[in-house]
Amino acid sequence: MAQIRPAIVQKNPQAKLTDIAKLAGTEWGKADSSVREQLQAEYKREMVDYMAAQVKYNQKLTDEQHEEIKKAKIEIAELKERRLLKKKKKELGKPKRPLSAFLLFMTEKKDERGTQSFKDWQIQMQNEWEKLYEEQKSAYMARSRKLFEEYKREIQIWEEKMIRLGHIDVVRNEALIQPKRQGTSVSQRSRGSEE
Repeated sequence: MAQIRPAIVQKNPQAKLTDIAKLAGTEWGKADSSVREQLQAEYKREMVDYMAAQVKYNQKLTDEQHEEIKKAKIEIAELKERRLLKKKKKELGKPKRPLSAFLLFMTEKKDERGTQSFKDWQIQMQNEWEKLYEEQKSAYMARSRKLFEEYKREIQIWEEKMIRLGHIDVVRNEALIQPKRQGTSVSQRSRGSEE
């Protein structure tokens, strides 16, 4: 691929990386067996050199460095897992957490931002929020509480649905431990509907 990629890109300047890889794969399939054998032998030699260098490198590392590398790999794997879980929740339609009272206030004022940097505008909004009378703040707080109550109902329904569909990994632990509805759980409601 390294040898033929420039030619493929030149012939197909608008091609995506995946398309280039497919075209290279097609070319590999058409390649003469002697060329393929030569490249595979070259790959094996390079792999032996790489493995020797890897062993040499690992021998130079201290126990602490080995431990740090191990921890870094675990952190990377956990981060990837969290990203995939977040993506899955979004695809499954998890309700979004509502805005706080302050963020509702900021959202109403977003047209006043103009060309101001977000950081400066946020500071300005914080100062304006602090200057509001308690009655004005309480209106935003009441809206925020109402939205949060709606969110709690929506998230409960969504989590119950996810449990029924077998997507337990996207459900909060407390939803699995204790049902939220007043004295009724998913299984009790389904039993009641069967009667």
